Amino acid sequence: MPNGYYSEEHCQLDTLKSLTSHTLKPEQVPYASSLEKNIPIYQAQKLDLLNADSRRAIMAEWASVLRSTAGVFVIKNAIADLNVIDSATNVFDTIIDEEKAASGAKADHFAATGHNDRIWNSLHK
Repeated sequence: MPNGYYSEEHCQLDTLKSLTSHTLKPEQVPYASSLEKNIPIYQAQKLDLLNADSRRAIMAEWASVLRSTAGVFVIKNAIADLNVIDSATNVFDTIIDEEKAASGAKADHFAATGHNDRIWNSLHK
């Protein structure tokens, strides 16, 4: 994988088949609360991420899941206070409304006019 990008010749169908046919076992993900459709499910409140040793072990498990098994995991209740999400959504909705009023509705290369909204560079806003 030169330069951090894959090309067609780097793709190994047999490797993909092997990874996607692998059945994850509970002992491979001891910090997971359950496995659903071969995806480890974690309960945020059960993870001791404040303890450095525990956090490193959990993060190592996640890295292994991403690299060698399911390629995805779920953390349920990762955000305890959903009001923070609602507040950010309200701010973003206001920005979207202001940008539409200032420049009119426009299409972009992701969708036709009116089919999506986005805030470019949202982390800076």
